[in-house]
Amino acid sequence: MKIKRTFCTYILFFSLFFAVTFACTAVCSAENNRTIKVGYPIQSLMTDFDENGNYTGYTYEYLEEIAQYTGWSYEFVEVPGTAGEQVSALMEMLKNGEIDLMGTTLYDESINREFAYTGHSYGSVETVLQTLIGQSNDTAVDSIVIQNMRIAVTSDTDEQHIRELNEYCDMNLITPEFVVCANYEDQIDALKTGRADAMLSTSLSASDELKTIASFAPKQFYFILSKNNAYSSLMAELNEAMLDIEAADPYFTGKLYNKYFVSDDKKIKLSDEELEYIKVAGPIRVGVDTSRPPFEYKNKNTGELKGISIELLNYISEKTNLHFIFKEAKNQDELYKMVKDGTVDIIAEMNYDYDTARENGLAMSRPYTSSQYLLIMGDNQSQENIVGKRLALPKYSLYKGETIGKVTWYDSVYDCLIAVKNGREDYTYINSLTAEYYLSQPGYENLNMIPQTYTPAVSCFGFHKPVNKTLLSIMNKLILTISENELQAIININTIQQRDYNFEYYISKYPIQIISGIAGIFLIIMLLLIIILVQRNRRNKEMQIDLQKHLSLYSVSNDYFFEYDFKKNTMVFNNPDLSKQDDSKLIEYIFNDADHEMSEKKMEGRDAFLNIIQSGKDGVIEAQIYCFDENLHWLRITMETIRDDNGMPLYAVGRINIIDEEKNAEESLLDQAQRDSLTHIYNNETSRRLISKSLTELTEADMSALLILDLDNFKNINDTYGHLWGDKMLRAVADLLKNSFRSNDIVARPGGDEFLVYMSKIRDTKSLAEKCASLCSSVHNIKLDDNNHLTISMGVAVARAGMYYDVLYQTADQALYRSKNSGRDKFEIVE
Repeated sequence: MKIKRTFCTYILFFSLFFAVTFACTAVCSAENNRTIKVGYPIQSLMTDFDENGNYTGYTYEYLEEIAQYTGWSYEFVEVPGTAGEQVSALMEMLKNGEIDLMGTTLYDESINREFAYTGHSYGSVETVLQTLIGQSNDTAVDSIVIQNMRIAVTSDTDEQHIRELNEYCDMNLITPEFVVCANYEDQIDALKTGRADAMLSTSLSASDELKTIASFAPKQFYFILSKNNAYSSLMAELNEAMLDIEAADPYFTGKLYNKYFVSDDKKIKLSDEELEYIKVAGPIRVGVDTSRPPFEYKNKNTGELKGISIELLNYISEKTNLHFIFKEAKNQDELYKMVKDGTVDIIAEMNYDYDTARENGLAMSRPYTSSQYLLIMGDNQSQENIVGKRLALPKYSLYKGETIGKVTWYDSVYDCLIAVKNGREDYTYINSLTAEYYLSQPGYENLNMIPQTYTPAVSCFGFHKPVNKTLLSIMNKLILTISENELQAIININTIQQRDYNFEYYISKYPIQIISGIAGIFLIIMLLLIIILVQRNRRNKEMQIDLQKHLSLYSVSNDYFFEYDFKKNTMVFNNPDLSKQDDSKLIEYIFNDADHEMSEKKMEGRDAFLNIIQSGKDGVIEAQIYCFDENLHWLRITMETIRDDNGMPLYAVGRINIIDEEKNAEESLLDQAQRDSLTHIYNNETSRRLISKSLTELTEADMSALLILDLDNFKNINDTYGHLWGDKMLRAVADLLKNSFRSNDIVARPGGDEFLVYMSKIRDTKSLAEKCASLCSSVHNIKLDDNNHLTISMGVAVARAGMYYDVLYQTADQALYRSKNSGRDKFEIVE
C-alpha cells in the first residue's frame, strides 16, 4: 500500500513538471511570435497607403525594421475621420488597452501624464518658414536687420507653433504680420499672389514649389504605449530594437527621411561585441540557389560557385575574417526547405520583401542591389496589346504589377525566357540584372526589353530565425560601407558575359557565308587570301554591330552608354531623354578640333571626356566635367577597351552615370558626422579641429576669443523638469547661440550642458564684453516655467597669434570656474 502511494506521488510530480514546462515553452513561443496592434492614423508619408493600397510611410517602414529584430507581426488598426479625429480616437483606444502602441507622437506634458513614451525617438521635425522657388522678391532672414514679414498661417495652426514663430522672430528682429489662410493650398496661393512673403510649415511637408529659408524649434517624435505597458516586456523589446537599429545603421532614420521627404564615412566600424563575435564564430552555413544567375550560379567550365551574392560574401569574409560554407540548392523550394530544416544559417540572396521573410522564418539584411523590372517579349509582339497574352512568371516572383492574361508559373527565370523565346509564352517580367546576364549571350537576339515603372527588384541576405543580432549587425555594416565602385565591379563581373563565338553559333547565324568560306579553301592561294581579308573585314563589322546591339540592350535604362571608335575618332551613344521622343536610340558624334559652334565650356568638357577614353585606363573613373547643358556634373564612367591581336585599341565601350545626388549625399552624411545629434551644432572633435586651424591663421594684428559657457544648475533642471525638458533647454541654447553669432564663428557643444563659441577676429575686448553681457541677458528669455528662466556662467579667453588650442581652452575653462564660484550668471574675460 505504501509503495503504491509513493508511486502515485511520483506520477503526480512528473505530470506537474511536464505541464509547467510545456506551459512555459508555449508562453515563450507566444512572446517571440506576438502580434502587436498598432494605431494607424492616415498621416501623409508617415502612416500612409501607396497607389496599390499597400501600407507605406516613414513610421510603417521603421516598424517593419523593428520586426526584423523582435520577430513581431503587426495588426494595423485604422479608424474613420479626419487626421485629428483619427489620432484622438486611437489614443483613447490605446488608453483603454485596445491597441498596443502608436507612433509619430511629439513630447507633451499632458500626453506624458496619460501615456508612456519610448526611451528613444525615431525621428525629428522642425518648424520652417518657406518661400516660393524663384520668386522675384526673394525673401531672406537677416538677424542683424530689422524687417517686417507677412507670414501665411492656417486657421487651425496651434498655439505652440505660433509661440515658436514669435520667439524666432524676436531673436531675428522680425516683426511678423500673420496672413490667415484656410489650408495648406491657400498658403501657397498667398505666396503666388503676393499676399504673403513666407509661409509657416514643418519639415515633414515637402513641395517642389517651395524652399526653406529658416528652420527652428526642432522636436523629436516617439512611439507611445499605455501606462500599463510602461515597464512591460513590450516596452523593453521596443527600446532594445530601436537601439539595435541605431547601432547597425546610424543613418537609417536619415535615409528614411530622404526617401519620404526629400525630391547616401565609408569606414567599417565594428563594436567590441562584434569583434569578439568574429573571434569565436565558427563556419557560417550559407544556402545558395544555383538557378538564380547573376546572383548565384555555377561556372559552366570550372563548376565553381559564382555570382553577385557569392562575391559579396567573399568580400565580407576578406574584411572581417568570417568563414562562410556554401551549401547548394537546385531551386527556391529546396533552398527554403534547407532554411526550415535548420541546415543553413543564411541564404545568399532573397527578395527584400517583408511578407516573404515572414512566410519562410527569415530576417533580412539591408539590401545590396536594386534593379528595374523589364518586360521581355518576342520581337513579333507589341507592348500595347498584351491583353489576353500568355505571361510566364517564375515561382517566388514578387511582381505585383499588371498581369493581363493567363499566367503560367515556371521553376526559374531561365525557364521563363526559354518559353518566351520558343513562343510557348508571349511575355515575362524579370529584373534588369538578370536580363543583362542572359540577353548579352548568343541566342536571345529575337527578344525585346521594355522598362517598367513598377517598384524595383531589391535583393538582400536572409537570416534563419531566431537571428543572431550581432551577425546581422556586422553584415549590415559591411553592406552599408562597401563603396559604389567595389559593388559595381562585383555586379559587372557577374552580369556582363563574354560572348561565346563558337563554330555552331556561326553555322546557325551565317550558314551561307561559312559554306562559301569552306569552298574557297580549294581555290588558288590568291583567292584564299582575298577570302581571308573579306572574312576579317566582315568580322570587324560583326563586332561593331554586336557592340551597337550591346548599347541598344542597355539603352532601355536611364543611364548613358557609349562606344568610341579609336580609328574613326567617333563615338556612338544613347540618349535616354531623346529615346522617349524618337525611335532613334543611338547618336553618332565626330570629334572635331575645329568645331567652332561649340561653347568654351562644352569644348572643355568634351576634351576632358576624350582624354579619359583615350587614356586606356579600364575600370571605373569619377570626374567632374562640363556637360552639354554647360553645367559641371559629377560623372562615373565605367569603361572597357577592346584591342586587336597586337594590343592596339579598337573600341572603348562603357556606361556613364550622373552621380550629382550621390556626391551631395556624401557631403550631407559628412556634415551629419560633424554635428552633435541633439542640437545639430558642431561636436567636440569638429570644433577642436576647426578652432586649431583658425588659430594657425592668426596674424600679429589679429585677435580672437574662445567663450566656454555652462548652464547653471543644469542637474537640478533635469531632476526637477525631467531629461526631455532638459534636452529642450539644450536645443534652445544652441539655437540662441547660432542666431547670436556670425556665420563664420564656430558654435559647438563639446558635451553635457557645456557649449563653446569661437569668435574670429574681434575688434577689441570692450565689444567682446558687450557681446558676452548681451548673451547672458538673452539666455534669460529661455523660460523654465512662468517664474524661472535659464542662466549661464561663462569663461572667455582672448586668443592671439601663436596660441595653441589646449592653452586657450584651459584659460577659458578656468575663467568659467571662477565665474561659477563667484555666484553664477556671470562671465569673466582673460586677455
